[in-house]
Amino acid sequence: MKSCPKCNTRIVGSSPTCSACGVDLSSEFEATQLSDDRSRERTELMSSAFATGHEGGFSPGTVLAGRYRLIMPIGKGGMGEVYKADDLELGQTVALKFLPAAIAKDETALKRFRSEVRTARQVAHPNVCRVFDIAEADGVYFITMEFIEGDDLSMLLRRIGRLPSDKAIETSRQLCLGLHAIHEAGILHRDLKPANIIIDSKGKARITDFGIAGVESDLTRDDFRSGTPAYMSPEQLDGKGVTPKSDIYSLGLLLYEIFTGKQAFQFDSLPELLVKHQTTTPTNPSEILKDIDPLVEKTILQCLEKDPEERPKNALQVALMLPGGNPLEAAIAAGETPSPAMVAAAPKKGTLSLRTAGLVLAAILLALTFNAFFEYKYWVIPTEEKSGELLVARSRTIAANLGYPEKPADVKYGFALDAVFAEQGFAKNESLKNAWELMKTGQPGLRMFRYRESPQPIVPSASAEVTAQDPVMEVPGELRVLTDPVGRLLEFKAIPKKRSGPAGETTPTNWQQLFTEAGLDITKYEQLDPDHLPPVFAEEKAKWKGPFISDPSMSVQIEAAAYDGKPVWFQIIMP
Repeated sequence: MKSCPKCNTRIVGSSPTCSACGVDLSSEFEATQLSDDRSRERTELMSSAFATGHEGGFSPGTVLAGRYRLIMPIGKGGMGEVYKADDLELGQTVALKFLPAAIAKDETALKRFRSEVRTARQVAHPNVCRVFDIAEADGVYFITMEFIEGDDLSMLLRRIGRLPSDKAIETSRQLCLGLHAIHEAGILHRDLKPANIIIDSKGKARITDFGIAGVESDLTRDDFRSGTPAYMSPEQLDGKGVTPKSDIYSLGLLLYEIFTGKQAFQFDSLPELLVKHQTTTPTNPSEILKDIDPLVEKTILQCLEKDPEERPKNALQVALMLPGGNPLEAAIAAGETPSPAMVAAAPKKGTLSLRTAGLVLAAILLALTFNAFFEYKYWVIPTEEKSGELLVARSRTIAANLGYPEKPADVKYGFALDAVFAEQGFAKNESLKNAWELMKTGQPGLRMFRYRESPQPIVPSASAEVTAQDPVMEVPGELRVLTDPVGRLLEFKAIPKKRSGPAGETTPTNWQQLFTEAGLDITKYEQLDPDHLPPVFAEEKAKWKGPFISDPSMSVQIEAAAYDGKPVWFQIIMP
């Protein structure tokens, strides 16, 4: 049995093109025999990638942009080849996805390539592959993204047929959460298929390849048919338009294959596939797998409804429909902050008796009373506090001193209370018995001043007011400053802009300036090996350990990162 070398669809007969993705099988590509030999698959993949690569090809050890050392090809994405590489600046393994040389000369294709980065960078989720940046070397464009050690789902299913029931449910739920995060960012994937899912070394499902992803509001009619036909929704195949529910249909096809080991629709030609997607219902999963959970079958078949309105309203609802599923618990276990929609959708188990409800109400009222007293007590601590207007000016000065002098289009600011640090940090640290006196100095900070600025209007998406997390910081040039009440820097974060000069000509980062803004003496701090992952893209990292400003007996750690010679991250970490 033969398979397409690009999308792994089984090839029946002697068709000159792949019925799923349209790849020419007679000239440019050759169909390869299916094999259970994992090492042979990888060898063929590597050989194919080098043979069909960019003009002149890439050899292992090649260094691009003075920073990325290629190790080996690892696959083909929707827009080009993918290589494993070493990031020599950060000492980390990354993946580089290339645009073929012929397309790189096409400005329309380059626009799409940049759009891929712009959309994919908006998503940060444990079940979605992270995308970092776009770069160019000698006319070749590539994306830098997270390298995930593991196998793609199509390869795994070819080897084992289908996933065991428990693992299938776990994997399906992870895919739902990842897809929900993508949709929450306003992005449609439009090419969900087994080859675009990686099962990492920890067994977690990761959604990859935003090669044809698009911001929903930016899609045009010409984009509607982008994707792999075998995993498209009827409306996408018909060119009628795509919505998040089109991805839900593709998700249903994925789940069908995960639980049964078979594609939902068997076909010999593309026209036959189009007819089946639009007019026929796939074989019930229970006819293939007798002991499949009825809830799983119901979930899959509802995702595969021809009418988008009959499908689940979102990926989160699909996760809730799966047996034993609570996406809220799954998100918390994965270290993810649940969205308001996820909290609202979490299942409610049972009801309380009148007596229990009364006790709970009394406990809540008592807690609120204590909290009000506790918060008032902290807010009335006398400090050398500056006014909000002065701290806005101070925050703008900090930003300018760190290399961001541009006047912002919008600014948001306000005071915040760190009661968690007050309750936990002080209680656990024996060296802080004089906590109340220290609080009067403004450090450690119970009251903090938060400042955000952006070259675009700052509009919250999930709440009535701007917070540290809403809206997500993603606009190049956007930054956040956190100070104590007297204006000393506690935290800084900036979304870097495009490099100001050629790679390799970066001005050395002035780490001293960060310490100056924080009121600290850098000479009193021991430099450590940086082992943290900054929350923004960076090419330099640094870490220190030393005394805190108000109490030399209190040891703190400081983490920082920079890009193009300018700080993009700074944080003082309390004990």
